Amino acid sequence: MEQLHFIFDLDGTVFQVLDGINKEQDLKRFNKIFGNRFIERYSVFACDYRHLVFPGFYSLFRWILNRGDKLYFFSNGIKERNQEAVKKLMKKTFGKNYKAKLEEVEIYSREDHLDTYKSQVKNENVQGPFHGNRKKLLSDNIVDKEKIPYTVLIDNDRSYLHQGEEKNFLNVLHSAVGYYQQRFKKDLFYHFHKSYYICGLINSAIKLMKRENLTLADSLWQLQVKDTGEEFNRNFYYPLRRNPKYYLKGYKILKRLNPNLEFYCDIPETDKK
Repeated sequence: MEQLHFIFDLDGTVFQVLDGINKEQDLKRFNKIFGNRFIERYSVFACDYRHLVFPGFYSLFRWILNRGDKLYFFSNGIKERNQEAVKKLMKKTFGKNYKAKLEEVEIYSREDHLDTYKSQVKNENVQGPFHGNRKKLLSDNIVDKEKIPYTVLIDNDRSYLHQGEEKNFLNVLHSAVGYYQQRFKKDLFYHFHKSYYICGLINSAIKLMKRENLTLADSLWQLQVKDTGEEFNRNFYYPLRRNPKYYLKGYKILKRLNPNLEFYCDIPETDKK
């Protein structure tokens, strides 16, 4: 089988930065809810800021690399922050052996994005349905063109999607504002357990790929878009993100790598079946 390529955004996808005037207050809230042991386990410091990693991502990265697939990070953050953050993510993931694994990982930053203001390419050739000032072009920028059918960009922000690479996009909910804001409480399960969703959806796509002799990109497109029956346009909001089935599937897989993983909040009552 072809080697698969998984490209992760960082901010709002893998972790949330604690910054701003309320950062100490926010940290106290998290500590009260989850406890100091949890906070320390899921914190990495980069450029003197605490980044809270969503549960399960350490196991998800191990699962990907253990499969023999390729892991990348592609963030609009500055290069120094991204490199420091990923180094510490790998250390939390693999412990003493992290340096060898870190050498297998590729890290891309703000300067690797396509700036649509500065680009000589016509805007209509890069934007697609979701307008954005910066685009995360994958083909012949992050991976060779021939690898694109087996490449996935995992991001919470649709505006980074480059036209022509819609099938390569796996969308997750943004951030975890639901940690502490009451109005987002009903979605907390989906914000908080994104790693489970990613794992469950990727695993389902791989099974479909093998069963139907599809590429990974075509399998993801089938699951995320075609099977929903909705038209893919600027109003498409990836409804699968609120399907508990994929969270449960991914949780079962990642729990084999870390038996201590759990669900840290409940599935919304309206979504229980």
